[in-house]
Amino acid sequence: MKEKGKGVRPLVTEINQVSTLKNLEISEVNQLITALQKKKNLSFKLNKGMIAEENPYVNHILYRNQGVLLGYMLLSAYDPQELEVTTVFDGTQQEFMLMYTCLKQYGKEKNNKNCLFIVDQEDTLLTSIIKELEIPYAFSEYHMRFNQDHLTTFNKTKSLELLDAQESDREIIVRLNEERFDNQEITTKELMEVELEGIQLARVNGEIVGKLKVDNYQGEVGIYGFMVAPHIRGQGVGRATLEAVITTIYKNKIDKLYLEVESTNARALHLYQSMGFRIEAKFDYYDEKYSIT
Repeated sequence: MKEKGKGVRPLVTEINQVSTLKNLEISEVNQLITALQKKKNLSFKLNKGMIAEENPYVNHILYRNQGVLLGYMLLSAYDPQELEVTTVFDGTQQEFMLMYTCLKQYGKEKNNKNCLFIVDQEDTLLTSIIKELEIPYAFSEYHMRFNQDHLTTFNKTKSLELLDAQESDREIIVRLNEERFDNQEITTKELMEVELEGIQLARVNGEIVGKLKVDNYQGEVGIYGFMVAPHIRGQGVGRATLEAVITTIYKNKIDKLYLEVESTNARALHLYQSMGFRIEAKFDYYDEKYSIT
């Protein structure tokens, strides 16, 4: 497919949707990310592990023109009904639409009900394309990075145990995730969907009252899914849990520690900032609903 016209790049295109990237493809993607970080000062909701490691919940779309990688989409579906997409792109709107068509086909094949596009608020190109497609805005999230200098300010006064999650902890993890502390039964399906790897539990006076997931890939560490039981909030458990986890993380060599928080969650944002996390980027989420036929 070619397009004529002065100043217009001819489209000699190649689009691939793959479940795992080869080493050369990983290198190409990282080079594209670095180039856009330098050129446009953009951030992306990606980490090295998501790009490089085989993951049953992750797929990739690669777009090349004349052999040069100009676009990359990371597709994650930890919720089987919802697709999350982070796009690294340095092309034209016409070229984006080629990737978008491939993405829509993938979502149809997987019977996804909706697709969340995650875009750096500073990415004016992608934002304008998403808005032109009339994909509704849903919410925003801050990407925050920890300043290691704040380790010396930690109090470590709360009596708290950190535990690695075990098989027997599946039910309390579900209840913490969904704030279901009534007598409502947890189904076997819900229990089996819990991923235990990387989950840390906070125990106070013999009771599990908090959880989070720590993901470490070659010194780039993310904290995800941080929850504290509603009845214990406001008692310093959240701060103590984070202090204990971060102290443990920094016993090893760390290049970066980060977390994300919804921009409207003022209470959590204040906690993280008071502990030494600083906002690096703001990601806007746009939610496209798919019609299931």
